[in-house]
Amino acid sequence: MTLVSYNLTNEEKDKKGKGEDCKNLFVYGTLRQGKRLNYLLDDLEYIKAKLPGFKKLQSDDLGFPVIIKEENSEVKGEVYLNLSETYFSRIDKTEEENIFFHRIIVDIITSNGNKLKAYVYYPSKKLLKFVFKKK
Repeated sequence: MTLVSYNLTNEEKDKKGKGEDCKNLFVYGTLRQGKRLNYLLDDLEYIKAKLPGFKKLQSDDLGFPVIIKEENSEVKGEVYLNLSETYFSRIDKTEEENIFFHRIIVDIITSNGNKLKAYVYYPSKKLLKFVFKKK
C-alpha cells in the first residue's frame, strides 16, 4: 500500500464553512443504503458515486470503515444531494465530527460521469492512529 497522507492539509481543513456552499454528502460506510446508520438519511434520494484519490480501510476493531488519501485508488459509495443543515447537524453528532471525523469537501464522480463537490467524513488523526496501531 502506498500511503500518500492520512493527515489533512490546512487547506482541506479550512474548506469547511468558508465560502463553499456544498449541500451534497458522499457516504462510503455505515451511512450507505442498507447499513445501520442509513436511517439518519431517512429515505432521501441518492446516486451511486466514487471518490477518486482515496482508499477505504475496514477495521474489525472499529466496526466501521475509514478512508485515507491514496493516489490511483477510489472509494465506491453513494452521494446524497441537497441536504439541509438539519441533516448535516444530525449526522455530525452521530459521526462525532471534530472528534473522530472531519467533514471535508471533496470531488466525486457520479455513476453517470458528472463531477460534483460533496462533503465526506474523513477520519481524525486520533482515529487514524488507532487504526494504524492495530495493523
